[in-house]
Amino acid sequence: MLRLTRVAAFGGCLTAVLLVLGATATSATVTGGCAVTGTGTDTGQTVLTNADVWHLDSDEQVNGEATYPSQTFVHISVYIFGIPIPVYTSSGKDTHGTAGPFQVSDYSKYTRVFAAGGSSDSCTGSVWIIVDDQSAWTNAAGITGVAMLAIGLLGLLAMVFGGRGPAGCASRILGFLLGLALGVGGAAVLMETALLDPRSLVGLGVVIVGALLGISVPFMRRAAPV
Repeated sequence: MLRLTRVAAFGGCLTAVLLVLGATATSATVTGGCAVTGTGTDTGQTVLTNADVWHLDSDEQVNGEATYPSQTFVHISVYIFGIPIPVYTSSGKDTHGTAGPFQVSDYSKYTRVFAAGGSSDSCTGSVWIIVDDQSAWTNAAGITGVAMLAIGLLGLLAMVFGGRGPAGCASRILGFLLGLALGVGGAAVLMETALLDPRSLVGLGVVIVGALLGISVPFMRRAAPV
């Protein structure tokens, strides 16, 4: 029991340190001479060139506009656990572009927190979008995160207090999977509550911490009776 407490405390402290580091590491400033603005039907115009967060409401429509030095390509990505996932690529020489309109509620039912970034010949930038009036617990990402967090935590506790004997290969794999669920669920909850920026690699760190905790749990089980 003492060993479990120490491991859990270490994991909690490490996660807290990662969150503090992540809060100082992310930046959304658009560089390279490009200018980006976003306009919502309720929230009005927001200059995204040097904005870190774009706050929106679920019932509004939004449009985006960018002006830039002559560029020949643009790559757009979304972020999950700090990893950029490419979603759009375009080429062609131009000096301005627009996107939209987009209905925020079409996306906020899946997640209330978005992070998107882009790069072109000379410009890079990203923005953290938070839908303020969308509950963190009534969208797909929030519900899934809570479920995975609960499954991972309860499963690992069951392994500690319900298992006996040395850790075998199967229990190590199960511990890893439960720890992975714990980490992914925890990171998802932190993002949905806007405590963790999806652009930050801290999210990936939380997942890794959960997986490592899961691997260590089978070795905490009580010895089998003689």
